[in-house]
Amino acid sequence: MARELKRMSFAEFVTNLDYIFDRIVREEKEVVVEKEDKIVILRPGRSTRRRRRGKASAADEAFRSAFGGWKGIVDVGTFKENVDSARGSGRPPVSL
Repeated sequence: MARELKRMSFAEFVTNLDYIFDRIVREEKEVVVEKEDKIVILRPGRSTRRRRRGKASAADEAFRSAFGGWKGIVDVGTFKENVDSARGSGRPPVSL
């Protein structure tokens, strides 16, 4: 069953803005404001703080340990040429 939120007029909202803002932020309450035939619901937002990551999983560790594993085994230039020819790219190469 949906809960009924208390509605307030826009005039009441403007008059008590500081109190209403504190109520939304601190108490995490929703506020319904009416002006003419429009209804606006104000809700607290989600936190923008980033969560700290925990310890790396076994998959992350395996990925990191494999980094650079082809060094000295595969010729990078030949590998890139093989990939480009397999893709069939007709674009001219970019020289930087």
